[in-house]
Amino acid sequence: MLQTFWFIPAALTLLAFFGSFFTTWVDHSLQIDKSTWSDTLLVTSPEGARAILTTIAGSSITVVGVILSTMIVVLTLASQQYGPRLLKNFIEDRPSQFVIGTLAACFIYSILILGNIRSGDFTFVPQLSVFIAICLVIASIGLMIFFVYHISVQIQVQSIMARVHADLRGQIGSMFPESIGRALQGDRMSVRKFDAEHHSKHTIRARAPGYLQAVRGDVLLKTAQEQDAVVKILPHTGDFVFENDPIAFVYSVSKKENEVLNRSVYDALILGRFPTSEQDIRFPINQLEEMAVRSLSPGINDPHTAIECIDYLASAMCELADREFPGEERCDEDGKIRLIVNIRSFDALMKSAFLQIQHYGRGSPRIMGHLFKVLGNILESCPLDSEQRSSVRELADRLIKDTQGSMQSKPDFDQVLEIYRRSFGD
Repeated sequence: MLQTFWFIPAALTLLAFFGSFFTTWVDHSLQIDKSTWSDTLLVTSPEGARAILTTIAGSSITVVGVILSTMIVVLTLASQQYGPRLLKNFIEDRPSQFVIGTLAACFIYSILILGNIRSGDFTFVPQLSVFIAICLVIASIGLMIFFVYHISVQIQVQSIMARVHADLRGQIGSMFPESIGRALQGDRMSVRKFDAEHHSKHTIRARAPGYLQAVRGDVLLKTAQEQDAVVKILPHTGDFVFENDPIAFVYSVSKKENEVLNRSVYDALILGRFPTSEQDIRFPINQLEEMAVRSLSPGINDPHTAIECIDYLASAMCELADREFPGEERCDEDGKIRLIVNIRSFDALMKSAFLQIQHYGRGSPRIMGHLFKVLGNILESCPLDSEQRSSVRELADRLIKDTQGSMQSKPDFDQVLEIYRRSFGD
């Protein structure tokens, strides 16, 4: 819910709704008398209060319309220039939501206070409430100026790349499923035997097509422990699942199918219409990769942006290269296997990050030279004699072979080859 665009505006509007009743009640209770200071700071006439609140309400809703129109333009430009998958970063932008919510709240508050003004035989002017409305509109003017500055910064390609890179590093720091249970200790071959020797297997199938957005691992681990079962998740997070496809196996002692267990397992697998970065480390990688590929297209032809994307991807891969990938088998407190998941390998993430960039930029000596330079930096971050180190070398060897037949000029290829040899010592 917190990731939706309308949560903060709706919360601020609701706050203004109840706040109008509270401030009106305070005005009824205080019954501020007409005096010199009240004439100076507060509006005492019904006509003046109505004029002020009407102006505030009209201008607030007009500015809300302008801001929403500006957001639509920004989203359209971002979709065309950087890719539709980056729209999520703009929609989830908290400052923009807060500005829109404040202006909408100012409109709702002014309208409700306007209805409490009385004139004639019984005159009532909620002076404190009108004063608060004036303060809100002053704050809204400041927020409107901030919104213009904020959007002008956020739409810059460097800001977008930095935000996606921060999301990627956050996913690396809490990479699924490192925090789910404990890793298996001991012989992994026991995992291959337990289903045949001690358990019956039941298949859970998808009821509707969609992307596996997240797995509630803590719920699965607790459920499996309570039911003395083992749950094996078949797709990776971020994979598309077709209707009626098997998405999980449940291994239980009982030969009868446990409907309660199956329903609990299915509810713990979050399927949605589109992939997200919640538990899919590949999603922000693909965002940066898409930005780089689009910048290399003939219609845009912006190699500098592609180089910056490569730098951010390489920075994330350097951090990932020195991390120990979690095992597929997760255990409970007693050391029993309760959950088995699919983990994307370092080799798969490296290919996801750089193969498409090399495909569209292999004719550019600047792009390929920089690509081999950052691959050398990733190699230095890998532990000695590790699988990560072998993956980087294999990828670099593959890229240099593909590049050899793509360069139109031999001096350009010799320049790239020299960078490759300096980076990998060949």
